[in-house]
Amino acid sequence: MFKLDLFADDTTVYFTSKHLTYLFMTTNNELLNLTDWFRANECLFNTSKTNYMIFTYQKRQDTNMDLQLSNSNIQRTKCAKFLGLYIDDKLKWDEHINMMKKKISTSFFAINKVKHIMPKRHLNTLYYSLMYQYLTYGIILWGAACHVHLSKLIIMQKQSVRIITGTHYRAKSTPIFKHLHVLKLVDLYQLQVNKYVLSFLKDL
Repeated sequence: MFKLDLFADDTTVYFTSKHLTYLFMTTNNELLNLTDWFRANECLFNTSKTNYMIFTYQKRQDTNMDLQLSNSNIQRTKCAKFLGLYIDDKLKWDEHINMMKKKISTSFFAINKVKHIMPKRHLNTLYYSLMYQYLTYGIILWGAACHVHLSKLIIMQKQSVRIITGTHYRAKSTPIFKHLHVLKLVDLYQLQVNKYVLSFLKDL
């Protein structure tokens, strides 16, 4: 049986199986039922914006079977955007981190551009208003990614606090983070995970 997530006009469905053939057969049957329900309730699918992913750690997962929705084949994708997160089929989070790097680069450029005309406290405010939101959104999911991917964001965060304090670009960053009362990326991840676990244990 499908598990469904509904958000505004987006519908996400999940199904799990160890056997790929059974996975496709069952999913296609469930999609037929879902199509009937949508038609009965006068709802429409946008098949051009519908795709599917197979989450697996296996290097190859080829199949000659197709998923169909409203008599149209659904395109398979290796990465999909879901509520602002770019989720890949291996859960490496490299696509999401690369996207974040592009957005943070714009914020980094803005802070670097005004570093000579704004005091440190205002630069620090810019950091929280422009960069912090990207570093924290969904971090309990992608924050455990491989270091080779996370290092792209870690380096940019270090460069940002050096610019805010006007220190040398190769200065040790740990004292700067402490001086600004800014958490490093790894500490942000740990904090958010701890808060989530606490909320779960307290049944919040």
